Amino acid sequence: MSRFWSKLLPDEIADAVAPVFEHATPIELIFGEEATIGPKNTAVHLIKNAHAPKRLHLQLVQLLNELGVTYTLPQFVGEGYLPHVSKRAGALFAAGSHRVAGVAYLVEVEIRGEDHLRYVRAKFDLNG
Repeated sequence: MSRFWSKLLPDEIADAVAPVFEHATPIELIFGEEATIGPKNTAVHLIKNAHAPKRLHLQLVQLLNELGVTYTLPQFVGEGYLPHVSKRAGALFAAGSHRVAGVAYLVEVEIRGEDHLRYVRAKFDLNG
């Protein structure tokens, strides 16, 4: 999910989206080509089998819209969402390789000048 602003507390957001994850199952990710996306040209691994992550994304968008959130990059939300995994040092995902995502996290980002501090506020198991 693209970053968003909300006046709600993280616990309130977690409670609102929890039903989506209660019915979700682990998502198999098949990695495709590498790309750069977004205004910061973020290096990512695209997901080839995008149906399941896109479906989950759209369910979350519906609930977050009902909460009145404001997306920082709305063009990448909903139909503009491109399933991907951001590239990170030490994490290699060759094209065609598979991974299973069994959890999702609600991460709060605190902006302090140039630093963007991340705090996990909720963990959701995808076990249906």
